[in-house]
Amino acid sequence: TQTAFSGVSHPNFPPIYIDSAAVVAGLPVFNLTGSYNSISHLFLANSIGDAFAVFGNHNQVDSNRIGETQSIGINFLSGSQYNQAAHNTIYGSDIQGIRLANSHENTILDNIIGLDADGITIWANGLDGIALYTSNDNIITHNTISANLGSGILISGGQRNRIEENAIGLIKDLKTARGNGQHGIWLQDASVANNLYTNWISGNAWDGIRLSGTSNSSNAMEKNIIGLGLLGAVPNAHHGIGIYDGANNNFVGSLTTPDRYNFIASNGWSGVVVVDSEGGNNYIVDNFITGNSFYGVHINNSNENKVYLNVISRNGTAAVSAGVRVEQSLTGFAVHNTILSNSIYQNSGGGIELIGGANQSISQPHVSAADCGGVT
Repeated sequence: TQTAFSGVSHPNFPPIYIDSAAVVAGLPVFNLTGSYNSISHLFLANSIGDAFAVFGNHNQVDSNRIGETQSIGINFLSGSQYNQAAHNTIYGSDIQGIRLANSHENTILDNIIGLDADGITIWANGLDGIALYTSNDNIITHNTISANLGSGILISGGQRNRIEENAIGLIKDLKTARGNGQHGIWLQDASVANNLYTNWISGNAWDGIRLSGTSNSSNAMEKNIIGLGLLGAVPNAHHGIGIYDGANNNFVGSLTTPDRYNFIASNGWSGVVVVDSEGGNNYIVDNFITGNSFYGVHINNSNENKVYLNVISRNGTAAVSAGVRVEQSLTGFAVHNTILSNSIYQNSGGGIELIGGANQSISQPHVSAADCGGVT
């Protein structure tokens, strides 16, 4: 099917087409057991197994169109490392677009996953766009990951992965929603020290970012735009960021570098929530949290969280809701949450609201006297 022989050319289709419907069921089309191989500029369709199964190291899968596999588009298997998947279009896989399992130090760069090569037309993968299982030190950057039926990116048990400058839930030009069917990014139990940096995460059916599980800790979320596109609001249907089920010691914003704030706006529920995290100690620091439908920050049955130096404004667009709400339904499970040095204004409810004995029902400060010398 090379253009020189067929006379057919299309800007979104590589010139060499491989219809792999006759490959034995369950086998990959390309099985890379060696190292330093490069496979590029092919159009693979109708694979009964994986399109690419990568066992070796230093391989490159580049500029391919990978469509409608009955398994996984590119599957990095146990022990594979230092590989790169770049500039591919991956759509219509029955499982994930790209999967890494016990595979480390790979680069996933500038792929379109869940849309056609135009970056607009929906052609969903059946589960997640990219899924990492017990995989460490990988780089996922400059990808468009949208319209997949699961989450855009799923990390389960991964450490020190860098997720940077991706469009997750938007078309490639960042203007229109093509939401993933679950979360934009979902970090599940035992995901530790991952860095989510400078991503656009909008239009997804659940949370923009979800962290869940007691061993989920030390993850950093910095300089992400969550709930917006270039032309305005593109809300995630639930929260901007949801920290659930014991996730602890995570960072929304930076303690040391103020310009690494997240902009969390216009989401369908609250901006940031921490729910059922007994260990708590999550930091929500120096972010802009504005225009969300309910609370700016909602802490529920969670201890020792820090809400510092944020601008929390104009939240509660769908109901009368406070800027910050701390709520307790289990005694002793919403205490010692510190709310300090924030700018909280023009929310539809109060500034700070304590419910059910949260923070031991500490009373709010009152100004009893003020003059040129000081305030009491």
